[in-house]
Amino acid sequence: MKKSSNIYIYIYKLLAYAFLILFLFFPNFIIFSTTKYLFLPTFIIMTGLLLMNYKKWHFLDNPKTIYIILLLAFLFRLIFIWRISDNVFQVSDFVKVFTNAKAGVFAGNPFYYQTAYHYILYTFLNSLLFKVFGAHQIVSLLFNMVVVFFAAIFIYKIGQKLFSSRSIANLATIIYLAWPSLFLYPLIMSPDHLCLLFILISLYLVLIIFEKLPNLTKKDGIYLLLAGITISLTGFFKNFAPVLLIALVIILILRNLKEKKILKNSLISLVLISGVFLLNNSLIFRFEENLIDAKIMKNQLSYYMYVGLGIENEGVYSANRYGEYQEYLKQNNFNMAKANKYFRHKLVLEIKNNYGKFPLLLYNKSVRNYTSIDNLHYWVKESINVQNIKEFDTNVIQPMDNIFYILVLLFSMLACVFNILQDKPNFGLLYIHLLFFGGCLMLLFAESQGRYKYALLPLLCITSAFGLYHGYDIIKKIVKKK
Repeated sequence: MKKSSNIYIYIYKLLAYAFLILFLFFPNFIIFSTTKYLFLPTFIIMTGLLLMNYKKWHFLDNPKTIYIILLLAFLFRLIFIWRISDNVFQVSDFVKVFTNAKAGVFAGNPFYYQTAYHYILYTFLNSLLFKVFGAHQIVSLLFNMVVVFFAAIFIYKIGQKLFSSRSIANLATIIYLAWPSLFLYPLIMSPDHLCLLFILISLYLVLIIFEKLPNLTKKDGIYLLLAGITISLTGFFKNFAPVLLIALVIILILRNLKEKKILKNSLISLVLISGVFLLNNSLIFRFEENLIDAKIMKNQLSYYMYVGLGIENEGVYSANRYGEYQEYLKQNNFNMAKANKYFRHKLVLEIKNNYGKFPLLLYNKSVRNYTSIDNLHYWVKESINVQNIKEFDTNVIQPMDNIFYILVLLFSMLACVFNILQDKPNFGLLYIHLLFFGGCLMLLFAESQGRYKYALLPLLCITSAFGLYHGYDIIKKIVKKK
């Protein structure tokens, strides 16, 4: 019976590895026929490694595994960008990034950057890269690839810090690098990539702070300083910074409610992080205003909710509402306090007059934004000249990607259940769940598109890895009992 049990566990592991390896290289194989031939030898080699010394050599727990994963992922992305870069054409807001970074100036309508300030730093960084390496789109695509590479490293570090498990850390990294839409979306010149990275860096620093809170020293102040800076920077690429701060306040209070000394340290930490956050915000806003030579509209909450809860525009960007906002600010000398009051009043009136339609609006936004990953593919398809790449077919990738997304959501939900059922819940994991759901809630009430969730998806990679690994552990225990 023991041999039979080992066979079941062995088959389960082998299938899990095969599934992950398949997805790790999946986008390359189905897009380019030349790289399809790399799949078979790669699969045979990886499977052979798994078969060798099964009881002694554990792929996920091996300290060298992360280097294999990162090296292969880096090489395949390098091949992919080299093959496709000449057939990528930026569209919509992304073409502004490329054009202005290439010119080295923030040309055109300054009002665009006054309101969409999350594009300023990303455009500026690209312009610096263009000055050093030449004004070619491939430079920006390689920059996005490097950002993805560092994001993968931080996912691994977070997994280790959170679960004290190399296996879960490796699994989370594989899920992130294997996800087809996360493979393709960095073809877009979007600040979302840096937002994603700074969310992960902030999360890693917060986990270190959680660890040190009981005996916080002056030397640990560096982590509070860095956390304040990275949380602040997140908001300059996509404004998830308030979610990071609010979730941190909730977790620190819940985690240390019964321990007065730790609660005191938690409150001091929050004050210091918030102070650094505000100071860094002030400095970067001043720097950005000098770049665009215009005043930035910092607090636009009323406008974003006015658009996000608009019935006729279904909660997405509306040229009419944007034009109305622009016109009002111009007529009132860019007085943000007055604009917020005016659009808040308009929003309240709209809710009163159409209160019966809002549940359906929120339901439709939830379905559109979170039930599939299709919106990311839309922008990839719009940006690629598919006529020159006949093998490129997102109609093949899209359904597979949605299956991947559903599985990740499923295992993330399992992770949430497993965490709640534990005698001592993992507050770091709870913080990640709060970040994800807080970010989703923010996008539900504000102006949003399905692609905006891109920066939150790595959080699901971490939680789903815990759910998958813990689920495997439970199955292993059940099989052993039998």
